[in-house]
Amino acid sequence: MTLLAGLQGILDSRNMKPADLCRLCGMSSGAISSYMNGKRVPSIANAITIAESLGVTLDELVGREPTRYAPPPLTKDEEALLDDYRNCTPTSKEKIDEYAEFQSAKSKESTRDSKRSKRSA
Repeated sequence: MTLLAGLQGILDSRNMKPADLCRLCGMSSGAISSYMNGKRVPSIANAITIAESLGVTLDELVGREPTRYAPPPLTKDEEALLDDYRNCTPTSKEKIDEYAEFQSAKSKESTRDSKRSKRSA
């Protein structure tokens, strides 16, 4: 089994040949061939380039199931806010969105300021 165990399956599912991948990611056919037959192991940078060129994760490229980010569950307060938001008119939602963006920017600014003052101290 090669490091890029999922690569052949990805290419097959897209009716692509290794030469197509070479053109897509800008690597030589020799490099791609060596990776696919296990003679060489790609650098992490090359593996990332291949994955990005194909629009897949590194997990998928190496034959693993892709991991998906799962946000933490909402708190009761967050659920209540979301319910309230969903009951608002489009105009009200627009105003809420603007206010939330304002508060978020203000929080980020405050965080940057506190980091600066800690470095200065």
